[in-house]
Amino acid sequence: MTKVVLITKAGTVKTETIKKVNVAELYKKCKYRKPDDFKKRHTWKYNNKWVSVYSKDTGRANSENKYDLPPPIDKDLYFGSLLIIMHNNETPADKEVCDFDKETWLKVYEKLFGGFDDLCEEEEESEEEVIPEHFKTKEGYSKEDGFIVDEDEEEVDEDYICPSEGEESLVDTESGDEEDDEAKYGGETTDDELNDEEAVEEEEDSDDYPASELSEEDYSY
Repeated sequence: MTKVVLITKAGTVKTETIKKVNVAELYKKCKYRKPDDFKKRHTWKYNNKWVSVYSKDTGRANSENKYDLPPPIDKDLYFGSLLIIMHNNETPADKEVCDFDKETWLKVYEKLFGGFDDLCEEEEESEEEVIPEHFKTKEGYSKEDGFIVDEDEEEVDEDYICPSEGEESLVDTESGDEEDDEAKYGGETTDDELNDEEAVEEEEDSDDYPASELSEEDYSY
């Protein structure tokens, strides 16, 4: 039993086994009835071994294989399932084919693409924003744009009044304003105040009210 890698039309990678390897009959593992157009497309070298991919480059519409193969065949179009084998010599032979599973192929795949995982990590590091210490908050955020401030630097709005306190303050303020207006403009006149004013007028009209210091005799004509 020899392990090989099968890639389905949908792009799913699987580890399959072949009881007895016959390079001329690899097409059967991809469930083709005939070997027509099924052949080796490319061979890569990996750790003193070789990896070859077999496929068909003709087929019916909508049967295109969706898997992205490494360069230099990354632009080529293939149909149906693909089969990938590992062998000890550059030219694959029946007895030269060795075990090759999905995990090993993914390592080969990464290396053939130039270690794209490492490239992603480097890109993330380069895009990471460097915040100057004097613009950094305790939590590590940047306050350079003015939207974030430290808790110690938060200003208290003196004009802000809590809703519960504000209602009481509003009532006191309104009542105080009414008293000030009454004091300033006289406000409403009560019955007692009217009686006092009438008493004063009657007293002024009575004969006992002292005459003015200036009488008619004091005027000279």
